[in-house]
Amino acid sequence: MGTDAHSVTLPATHDPQTAPSAGDAGMQQPAWYTPRRLMVFFCLITFLVYMDVGVIASNGVNGSMRTKDNPQGSGIQGDFNLSYFQDGVLPAVFMVGLMVASIILTDLTAYFNAYRLIGAGMLVWALGALGSGLSQGFWSLLVARVVVGAGEASTITLSFPFIDDVAPAASKARWFGLLAVFPSVGVAIGYVYGGLVSGALGWRACFLIEAGLAVPIILWTLFAPAVTLRSSLGVMRSAATATGKDGWRQRLGYSLRHLWGDLKVLHRHPVFLYNNWGNVPHQAAVGAFTYWGPKAAKEVFGKPSSQVDVAIAAVTITAAILGTLGGGVLLDKLGSTIRNGMLINLASATLALACCAVAFIVVQGFALFCVVFGLGLLVTFMAIAATYAISMWSIPPPQRPASQAIMIVTMHLFGDVPSPPVVGAIQGAVHNWRLTLSVLSSVLVISVLLYIAGVHASKTATDYRMQESEQEVTRGCDDVPRTDHQSMMNAC
Repeated sequence: MGTDAHSVTLPATHDPQTAPSAGDAGMQQPAWYTPRRLMVFFCLITFLVYMDVGVIASNGVNGSMRTKDNPQGSGIQGDFNLSYFQDGVLPAVFMVGLMVASIILTDLTAYFNAYRLIGAGMLVWALGALGSGLSQGFWSLLVARVVVGAGEASTITLSFPFIDDVAPAASKARWFGLLAVFPSVGVAIGYVYGGLVSGALGWRACFLIEAGLAVPIILWTLFAPAVTLRSSLGVMRSAATATGKDGWRQRLGYSLRHLWGDLKVLHRHPVFLYNNWGNVPHQAAVGAFTYWGPKAAKEVFGKPSSQVDVAIAAVTITAAILGTLGGGVLLDKLGSTIRNGMLINLASATLALACCAVAFIVVQGFALFCVVFGLGLLVTFMAIAATYAISMWSIPPPQRPASQAIMIVTMHLFGDVPSPPVVGAIQGAVHNWRLTLSVLSSVLVISVLLYIAGVHASKTATDYRMQESEQEVTRGCDDVPRTDHQSMMNAC
């Protein structure tokens, strides 16, 4: 503490598309571990936590408001007599829990094994799902949704840095794309699962079954031999050295300086910022479409709830799989560079804006709406792999967990946290879903402008996969050392 400015030793120069993964270099991993097994495990966890998002948005679980024609309503909205705004607040508070926990987790990786943190997060998530199923009113459900969001944070914040560690260098974008498929697939399956299970057992059973499905995952991640996250090793040693004999005040001070140092590093990288903020309108649109899409389609086209849930789920699954995987494959084929990733994001936002505008303003039939809206979702999902890749490659490796946490906070705080209640409030005022969702689609113009700036900035951006082994990057906080695992172990 109180030393000269510290620096980080980065990997040796290599071609990022042909070099082997460095994920296992210099580390002992458990006997059960292989990169593909870890990938499958993270895909399973991601699917489960995002299925919950689709469950609460499904017509069967979310239900309908009480009206003169239907004084009891149905589902959560009917049982708890929720307004559109209150209904829209539920996904918003979920994201609040997710954001706050993401920031906390960034610091906890300096003290605890990242894989164990994922297990602890899943335990919190399961408790929130259990609370959702047992809730007795709006406020108890609100608290439960905050807990669910907080539990999900560990998976969302830490899974991509793990995959960046272990994925083959020539196909990292495809691995990012594959992992990024499962949030959308989980949401889509959640629509169908919510409709079917709520119809047979009631909406509460959907959440209780979810909690039960998480139990084996929790036991494995907490008690099986743990995998180690490469970029956290030096940070954990540094934190142990800096705080081993300190009290809680000193540790809190270290943690705050640690976070402030990460923020200073991240905000010195324009491409990271353009990528991050360009993703925010994307997430605002996708978050509101995900939550209100089934209800809007049902009311606009006059179709039965079950038919709409299945159709929207099929469109979402198809678009998510083809778009997210296709975006990863496209980035690998074009060349896994930061500039190509930003060009993919720009094309995605532009085409999504055009498709959504046509779907909500022009199209009259439900079948054609599904096709056009599906194309809009397809090109939207094509940006996901590139967005995660840029967030990893455009910043120094020790800041990868922080970059994921900051990306999560911004895209939720300014994106899909406010968008559902705002859309609900607009719809409550205008009572016209076409107009409401057309207004929502227009926010993609902001993404287009930011990605244009990002393409320009990427011409001179540093790709941190290609740094010289002895190149030093000042962390921005004199009192807090941040090194990678190799330089720290050499120093020890």
